[in-house]
Amino acid sequence: MSHDLDFNDSHLLQVIEDIYAYGFDHQNWDKPLEGLCRLLRAKSGGLFFLDHKKRIFRALGVYNISEEFIEKYKQLGALDATATVMIPLPEGAARAAIDYNVSRTEHVDFYDKILLKANLGYIAALNICNHENYFVGIGIHRGMESEQFSKDEVKVLERLYSHFRRVFETADILERLKQKEAILVHLLSKVPLGIVLVDASLKVHYQNDLAYSLMKQDLGLSISKNNSLLGADTESLKRLKSLVIQAAEDDGKDVSVHHSPILFPSLNEHPLSVTIAPSPIESSLYSPDLVPLYISHPLVASFVSVDMLQAIYPLTKAEAEIVILLLGGSTLNDITSVRGSSKQTVRSQLKSIFSKLNVSSQQELIRYLITGSLNLVG
Repeated sequence: MSHDLDFNDSHLLQVIEDIYAYGFDHQNWDKPLEGLCRLLRAKSGGLFFLDHKKRIFRALGVYNISEEFIEKYKQLGALDATATVMIPLPEGAARAAIDYNVSRTEHVDFYDKILLKANLGYIAALNICNHENYFVGIGIHRGMESEQFSKDEVKVLERLYSHFRRVFETADILERLKQKEAILVHLLSKVPLGIVLVDASLKVHYQNDLAYSLMKQDLGLSISKNNSLLGADTESLKRLKSLVIQAAEDDGKDVSVHHSPILFPSLNEHPLSVTIAPSPIESSLYSPDLVPLYISHPLVASFVSVDMLQAIYPLTKAEAEIVILLLGGSTLNDITSVRGSSKQTVRSQLKSIFSKLNVSSQQELIRYLITGSLNLVG
């Protein structure tokens, strides 16, 4: 048999090439399995997934296995003696796992309901992923009229392990990145502010719907054809770029670059406001080289919750609630009555709010918020 393997070395290289060419999206394992079965003179083969906790059994890819068998396997996967043999073994282990002559007596249900029905006499298997919660492995099959897989043929499976494993790991990383990107887009689309993620050169990597709408209205800030921010006022744009570079370099830790809005004059009497602030979205969902900008305009009213105030400004829950009461026209007496707090307590909280937002009076606070990135009042 070793002579046959030497003769088929080019076929082995083709199998390896197919693993990388077709495996990355986890959607087309059939082609590599076909090449593997032809290389090792197997009649059929499959890449199988078993979820131990959920008791899910399914084929991720197959060669020369009928749809009927795949559907049966979903129901009968728990009977698969191949998994019983292979799961105790480490990842990368390969074995001539099943001989129908043995299974006829030792795994009766497996023999009667799977092997006999599909004329599977011998199975060689390879462990690819063997985790606590799930198992992924390859099984290639010969009929009962054939012969068991030799040690040399099993070694070929072992040689392929590193390639299968590398593709699985890379595909899993890509899948997680896709999921994180989808989560990011979903979360940012829900934020009631225009949000743009830019790099240090002010190139735009993401904008939510509100930001897109604002920058399409000739309000002082727009996006060029090469996806970079353009400002009608060059000085404001230079200041914004300087702060973005600073925020990117300190990974958002320097609060001095946060909260103070940059105003972009426009043909409209009201300026467009841009603020650099810590993102309300978990930073691990996007590249650390990107800086979130909040973009808004007094003509665009945003209804902002306590949570959103806390996401934009370094306020406690109580302080954010007081800010919303002030914006609603409440007086100091109203606030003490609504909150059941003493005037001294509310004054102390106001003092903390003024300090955090760098204002010195209630009037200045309200004006700051109206013209700043929240634009709570239209």
